[in-house]
Parts: sequence; structure tokens; C-alpha cells
Amino acid sequence: MYKDLIIPDFSGNIHADVPMYRYTTWHVGGPAEYLVEPKSIDDISVLFNFASHKGIPITIVGYGSNILVADSGIPGITVCMKRYFRKAEIDTESGLITAEAGCSLPALSHLAEYNSISGFEFLVGIPGTVGGGMVMNAGMGGHDGPSIRNVLVRATLLDCVTGEICVKSKSDLDMHYRHTCMSSGKLWALKGEFASEKRDLPANIRMRHKEIIAGRKAKQPHGTWNAGSVFRRPEGEFGAGWYIEQAGLKGFRIGGAVVSPKHANWIINEGTATADDIIRLIDHVSEVVQNKFNVTLDKEVHIIPA
Repeated sequence: MYKDLIIPDFSGNIHADVPMYRYTTWHVGGPAEYLVEPKSIDDISVLFNFASHKGIPITIVGYGSNILVADSGIPGITVCMKRYFRKAEIDTESGLITAEAGCSLPALSHLAEYNSISGFEFLVGIPGTVGGGMVMNAGMGGHDGPSIRNVLVRATLLDCVTGEICVKSKSDLDMHYRHTCMSSGKLWALKGEFASEKRDLPANIRMRHKEIIAGRKAKQPHGTWNAGSVFRRPEGEFGAGWYIEQAGLKGFRIGGAVVSPKHANWIINEGTATADDIIRLIDHVSEVVQNKFNVTLDKEVHIIPA
């Protein structure tokens, strides 16, 4: 539709007809009509203004760990932040850490570790980026567990309504369990500033990192193509995985998509799954749990296009 896409004054990369399975941890998904990799915040502004003027839809992705791209692919422009927006640095006097949207959450956690700052350990096992983590308030341990809001100070965002770059403090972002005001897609996360008053020896922080990673590996099907937790934790005593397991759905499959026998809130691609397989399996699991327990499971993963 947008043949020979040329964006004036844009210094980043533009690729056409890119298979999105290469950019998602589920390893499924049809092609992005155009995959664009901006190199700077100026590129972001240029890109947004160009697409708005031309009426071209824009989708933004990071590490691809919390999304499911449809087999039909993504129309318009898909913006991938993980190649160039990866820098993280610390002000050693204040302890304030600034990380760009494409920086991985484990990298942010390790930077804090190297500088004897505690409180970021929970991020070490989350396979996502700072941008995606801020948007969904990523964390571990359910409603009461630590999340990005515990360490975020402020965020630099693109306002997709006005096209302006703005800075918002944590208190302005409506952050609660796996949700922020950025979740609507009207604000793009470009970078975040983070801090914690907790201090500890790097060796002690490193030990907690190892314990968190070991605990996740023991409970979760690492080494497979997956997107982590598929459903948010429902209100109440039990997590989504408990309901799915009690419904007898561990190991249930549709095509190449399987409810993990190790952790029922994970769906794995055994190698031949399509996005449609995964979507149908998600819908089936939701329906069975709703019928058996009268509990609604809300998706944590985002299906693109919505």
C-alpha cells in the first residue's frame, strides 16, 4: 500500500515486508508491511509527524516478549526500538539511572547491581525492554509483588495526540497491576529515569539475582518459544495458572500451541504453531475457566493488530 516508503529527514532504518516471527519470543506472526528502526528521539518525532500526515498506522514493539502478532501481519509502520534505543547510564552522585526504551530490563537490573543499588533485582528475570516494562508496569509476584512503579521516577514520552515529547512523573501515569495510562497506546515510552534508596554490596545483589533466575527456571518452561505469562492474575487467592491447571488443561494443545505442562499460565510454541493456533488456545482456556470457576481471565499479552 505504501510502496517505496521514503521518510524525509529520517536517519533510521526502513525495511519492507519483514516476518515478525523474527521479532517475537513466541516466534510466530506474519509480516510487518514496514519495519522501522529509529536512531534518535528526533527520528521518533519525524516518523510520527510523517505517519500522521499520511494517515499511516503505527505499531510500536520492543523485545517482542509480550505480544502476539497475527498471521496476517501488521499493516503500516512497525517501529522497533530495541536496536538503537538501548543505552542506560547512571549519575553516580545521585544514583539516578536513565534507560532508553530498548534497554533490556535485566540490563537495567545489572547496572543497578554494579553500582550497589538494590531494589531492581525483580527485573532480572523479565525478558522485556524498559519501554514495554513501563507501559505495562511489568513486575513479578502478582498484585503485591514489586513492579516498575517501585523504581520509576519519571518517563519521557511521545504524546500521540499532539506529537509532542513530554515528561511525566510516576504519579501522573496511573500505575497499578499490569496497567498504566500508556497502555492505551496514546503515549509512547521513549526512556525512563529510575532510582532506589536501597544500597547493598554487589555480591549480595548478585546472589539474589541468581536465586530469582533459578526460581523462575524451576517453575517456568524456559528454553521454549513463549511469551511468559499469558493471563493476568485474577483478584483473589489463586493465580491464573492454578485455575488452568485445576481445569485439567495442562498439556492441552491446538495445532503446535500447547499449554505448558510445567506452568499452566504459559503457552509454548512447539515449533509449528501459528498465531491462530495460539489465539484459539487462549480463547479455549478462557472459556473453560470461565465455565468451570466463573472466573474471567484477562490477557496479559497483547494481540497485534488488536
